[in-house]
Amino acid sequence: MRDGCGARTEKVGMNTCAGVMEDGGGVSVKSQSVHISQDPEPRKRPRRTGRRDNPNVDNPGTMEAGVKSSLQSADTTPISLTIEPAIRGDKRGTQVIASRKRSPRRVASSETRTRISVAEGNTLANGCASESASQSQQGQNMGTLKPCDREQDREDVRRGDYFPAIHNELGQLCLTRVPRSKIYDLALVCKKWKAYLLGPELYKARRQQRVREDWVFILGMNADKKWRAYRPAMDDWVVIPPCPSDYTFDSCDKESMVAGLNLMVLGQGGNGYVVWRFDTIRSEWSTTPRMNTDRCLFGSASFGECAYFAGGSCNGMLLKSVERYNSETDSWELLSDMHTERKSCSGFVMDGKFYVIGGQQNSNKKISSGESYDPSTKTWTLIEDMWPASFVASSQVAPPLVAVVNNQLYAINIIENMLMSYDKQRNQWNFLEKVPHRAENTNGWGLGFKAVGDELFVIGGARGPGLFLPAIHAYSPSAEGTHRWRFVTDLRLPTSGFISNCAVMSG
Repeated sequence: MRDGCGARTEKVGMNTCAGVMEDGGGVSVKSQSVHISQDPEPRKRPRRTGRRDNPNVDNPGTMEAGVKSSLQSADTTPISLTIEPAIRGDKRGTQVIASRKRSPRRVASSETRTRISVAEGNTLANGCASESASQSQQGQNMGTLKPCDREQDREDVRRGDYFPAIHNELGQLCLTRVPRSKIYDLALVCKKWKAYLLGPELYKARRQQRVREDWVFILGMNADKKWRAYRPAMDDWVVIPPCPSDYTFDSCDKESMVAGLNLMVLGQGGNGYVVWRFDTIRSEWSTTPRMNTDRCLFGSASFGECAYFAGGSCNGMLLKSVERYNSETDSWELLSDMHTERKSCSGFVMDGKFYVIGGQQNSNKKISSGESYDPSTKTWTLIEDMWPASFVASSQVAPPLVAVVNNQLYAINIIENMLMSYDKQRNQWNFLEKVPHRAENTNGWGLGFKAVGDELFVIGGARGPGLFLPAIHAYSPSAEGTHRWRFVTDLRLPTSGFISNCAVMSG
């Protein structure tokens, strides 16, 4: 029948609600009849599998008689239900509430569902049994894990301290390959990451895994006194925060070196000689303990987490003492003295040994010899005529421009403006090619010559009297053919191209 609103109203028993229980939703109790709202355009209800269990569904008259019979024979007072449409997206369904007690037909319906569930369970069990048999057959051919092995594997997975469900070794390997500029940000994730990323083990792991991330630190003749770092892999520039040094340190000549993941800048400050250290991970400046002997115009080289400093001058006195700085312990160590006092010399590491080459003595006497220090024996070996005097233009010259690529020593002859390679067996130099930058107009000053990866970088320099070249060119010794030079980038610095300091950090 229909009510005043035009909706059809039927009295139904609780058994007719079984087929629509899954729709769910809110229902309001209003009267002793079931109110069913209709859409303006009636839609055919979707066919459900549960309706086949009720023989009265296909016959509306029989269904209505069964409903009345069930309502009269129920052992409890029937509650009234209001079924309203439930809208889910663009679909409409019905929502039902069950009674306090099940009717006999509802119980019968439950029993039917139980029988179906049992049948489905048997089918599933048979399928699992066949799958288990198949896996057992495969296990005989491929080998199976014992229960203790599975449990141990689960225990190892639960022990992942760096990443969930990842072993610690793999987790550390992932963190080891993080770009240097992002390490400090990731160290704030948790204490475990912080202890590893900001600890001494990170740099050792990066060296062991041969993770190369080259930064070329450059300080030009600029007014802001800021260091810049060029990253060849990303072809971009990083502006280093200004060093909190005093005016004296900023105005005087400085020398630079790299130890581990730290840039070291040495010079004279207002309160004496000072060594500033820039931590590329924390992006902050700090001072190191004082050197055993203040020095300038020394030969230096980077070797892993350490940096060597040899010879130089202190208050007009030539030195032959040598010191080594350890960035992990932030401490200085005195090494055995060289054979010769020298200043304006250069240093490099080749074949695991620290070399010092060239330089001057008192009265601007040129030194053509070189020396090598073996860390295993802690001794120095003198090498005669390693840097011929004919390579030196005058008495007021810069230290030799040398660099090492794959344990091969290279240098720039400022007299001939030529790139040279060193023959270790014969102790002699061979000329290679012309250098696109010139240094003879400034006696070698203002030109950066560094090894970056498998290439030689020539940074800045002059292209004529009073004219400088604000660019970087690279030479690849392993390249085929005669065109081994390539243009890298322009110096995006407020400088004319005269380079005051230059250092390279790898790892």
